[in-house]
Amino acid sequence: MRHAWKARLTLEPAAARLAAANADAAAVTRMRRAVQLHRSSAEDTAAGFAANREFHLALVVASRYPHSTRFAERLWVSRIGPWIYSAQAADAPGDGRVGQ
Repeated sequence: MRHAWKARLTLEPAAARLAAANADAAAVTRMRRAVQLHRSSAEDTAAGFAANREFHLALVVASRYPHSTRFAERLWVSRIGPWIYSAQAADAPGDGRVGQ
């Protein structure tokens, strides 16, 4: 599982750079919506994970590289994604919420 997390750490910064250059208004709206959902899910870990997943996949989609999108989707499958989210939450300062 740690390998999947490290793969995300390799993929997502590059995707963010590409998304900054390639994202359209719809992609930005999708990411903003996911951030809002994440912020409103403070008491619901499952909803927090779903919103976190949505944001990260939206980010990669916004890069406009389909191979990266397919790879990111495999990294976020249900058996890997919750483990990564839980590990990040355990390492997060403050209240344990990821992405705040």
